[in-house]
Amino acid sequence: MTTCPTKTVLIDKHSAISAMKLMVDKYSIQFPTHKPCENPTSVHHDTLVITGTTGSLGAALLAELMVAPNVAHIYAINRKSQKPLLERQMEAFQRMGLANAVIQPSTNVTFIEANMQEENLGLEPEILHKIRKSATHIIHNAWPVNFNLSLQFFDQNVRSLRNLIDLALSSHHASPPRLIFISSVGVLRHACPSLPVKEGPVDPEIAVGSGYSESKWVAEKLLDEAASRSALRPLVVRVGQLSGSRSGAWKETEWFPSLIQSSVYLKCFPAVDKEISWLPTEDAARALVETKNTDVRYLHLAHPHPVNWSTIANPIATELDLPLVPYTEWLSLLTKSRKGLESKIEQEVVKVNSALKLLDFFTQISLAPESREMAMPRLDLSQARSNSPALNEVKPLSADIALKWISYWRHSGFLPLDSAVLS
Repeated sequence: MTTCPTKTVLIDKHSAISAMKLMVDKYSIQFPTHKPCENPTSVHHDTLVITGTTGSLGAALLAELMVAPNVAHIYAINRKSQKPLLERQMEAFQRMGLANAVIQPSTNVTFIEANMQEENLGLEPEILHKIRKSATHIIHNAWPVNFNLSLQFFDQNVRSLRNLIDLALSSHHASPPRLIFISSVGVLRHACPSLPVKEGPVDPEIAVGSGYSESKWVAEKLLDEAASRSALRPLVVRVGQLSGSRSGAWKETEWFPSLIQSSVYLKCFPAVDKEISWLPTEDAARALVETKNTDVRYLHLAHPHPVNWSTIANPIATELDLPLVPYTEWLSLLTKSRKGLESKIEQEVVKVNSALKLLDFFTQISLAPESREMAMPRLDLSQARSNSPALNEVKPLSADIALKWISYWRHSGFLPLDSAVLS
């Protein structure tokens, strides 16, 4: 019996959308009523709760908040680990090259290890009381990035978000703290490529395709439901592609570093007639801090001044002594590099040809020739730009930063060293 591919795809799509809606329903039951204390105190300074501060964006956000005016205190909440949290935080600052981020006894940060899936995040009663009494903002940044997992894997993360909603609504303040959710442009994976996507909610079919993007849509929809049925004031920020830190530090497991490493392995670099609007991590953090009190419900964060792919491709290809080839040719070589490999050998090859792990992703790029942007949809930035002066002042990407990426990956051992002078 022959199965109709189109029908199968439709069934899978409808099944995915149904699962997404069911998860929203599961976590949007009975939002608590916000009941401020009888005589709430006036708020003159901001107190923030932020999750996931040991990742790249989280570390940059924490560094920005530590020196931001009008911030009285920060509660940095992270998952439990064998390594002490303070040590992990310092390593994150150092990895990102955030030299000015120094933690001293007088620093206005309380570092907390917590299990966010538990009721009240599993916080000690004393800390919970302090947060309820003082928090003016909650920034939820912690979310695993894995495109190979199903929606159900992210159920625990949606539960954590619901716990943060409940925490916000238990505030003693006259108005609950602003809950800022760090979402992703991954939600927009099926958006129309020819038009900029507006800063607002989208239908679930736009996000279908990976558990990660589907879970981010569920989170956005859950916040929409909470906003319509409670006193919660959420802000959803869809973050576009971040281009590492200004020092050149860029996590090696992301798609672009993988493209670079595989280009060295394949001995050629892809040429693409597309634009990139990648934003340095520190600039994204600064824009987020600037927009934390805005009244809008959705924002997009990307570089307001896109440049052509060649702006970074040409200097990188020259530095690595690689010829430029059409993207389709590069993808064909990547695909062929996998054929005929035994599993053990493939595991070894992937260590130096890591784009193989993201072959489906790179194939999807080739299937979207009508898209003007490289590997992401075009974004409307109107509300972000009107609320963040710093975003408008970000300098365009240049050859200088591209060469800093290469230097960082050489120092980390991700790329081989050669005769080039290391900075």
